[in-house]
Amino acid sequence: HVPPMTLACLRVAIACAVLLPLAARTGERPARGSAPAGLGLTGVALFCFLQNVGLRYASAANTALINGAIPVVTALLAAVFLSERLDIRRVAGLVISGLGVAAVVLFGTGATLGASVVGNLLPVAGVVSFAVYAVLGRRAFASGNTLAVVAGSTRYGLLFLLPGAGLELATVGIGPLTINDMLL
Repeated sequence: HVPPMTLACLRVAIACAVLLPLAARTGERPARGSAPAGLGLTGVALFCFLQNVGLRYASAANTALINGAIPVVTALLAAVFLSERLDIRRVAGLVISGLGVAAVVLFGTGATLGASVVGNLLPVAGVVSFAVYAVLGRRAFASGNTLAVVAGSTRYGLLFLLPGAGLELATVGIGPLTINDMLL
């Protein structure tokens, strides 16, 4: 009953409500600048939004399995952009993992072509977005306080989501909410 951008915004707002006081309690301020903003865009805003929209078209099981590819995509991006070495055992593990995820998603119970393919592409884009976050985060987390970087990137993620959620609420609105909806 809650549109996907609004749901992502609410999810990130809850994270901010927890992280910002924790950072303040330790005397840290949320990190600012391009690195936390990039993390907020890729690993917070885009990831949450793409997962939520994907769940409108793909099953939760497929989306969860696709998320299993995050370590594979992260390792590949780290090899390309951070020059991390992939030995033969790691490559074999990545290939087997990637093939397993692909096989289950493409040939699993109830797999059909059409809307589910589009629905599966959205969580795949979310996986790539989160892998970019993980690779960008290697440098950002190494150069600063982890809690400050996470709090800052979460705050930026919320700022990126707010305009879309506002537009979504103005045009689509929220359906009738049950107690279960609110608890979830």
